[in-house]
Amino acid sequence: MNQRNLDELARPTVDNTHVPHAAIHRIKADGVTVFFREAGPPDAPVVLLLHGFPTSSFQYRELIPRLADRYRVIAPDLPGFGFTAVPEQERYQYSFDAIAHTILAFTDALGLKRYALYVFDYGAPTGFRLAMGRPERVTAIVSQKRQCLRRRLGGRLGSYQALLERTICRKSRNSAQGPKPGGNSLAIYDRRTEPGRDRAGGLHT
Repeated sequence: MNQRNLDELARPTVDNTHVPHAAIHRIKADGVTVFFREAGPPDAPVVLLLHGFPTSSFQYRELIPRLADRYRVIAPDLPGFGFTAVPEQERYQYSFDAIAHTILAFTDALGLKRYALYVFDYGAPTGFRLAMGRPERVTAIVSQKRQCLRRRLGGRLGSYQALLERTICRKSRNSAQGPKPGGNSLAIYDRRTEPGRDRAGGLHT
């Protein structure tokens, strides 16, 4: 093998010069200083990534650049995780209701009117509360691994089940192509109920 062939093998097969850079920000919301990562065009459809336990927005460090060429990707650290700071004097109640309230305030602080939700583990009951509280804002829900216990949902269990029945069981020509953050319909995909989505959408646990 000559030097020219060696040089060709060493040459990157993927152009990494245009990988979107994720910026790091902090913003006040609900008395909490929320740390978040952001990438993508500011005028693009928004995808809100809600992480699981016991991680932070760092969980999505490889997913963010894969989405940021088409979407404005925002990944906050939930209260109690990562670099989000909760003042001691706030006497913060670490419940899913409280976390969802903070993340809703976070979306308000950023002026987000429409967004798709990508939820994982603890991010699921947080994200579902956002969807039930502000359904007009949510364009899609991607559920990679949901954590939703009856005792944690309390009286909202019926609403949660109705949300799933209304969306995950609905089949249409548009939803068959996957969630579209810029669209008008709400769709939920869960790999346990629609295993084909795992292969088509590239979602892995």
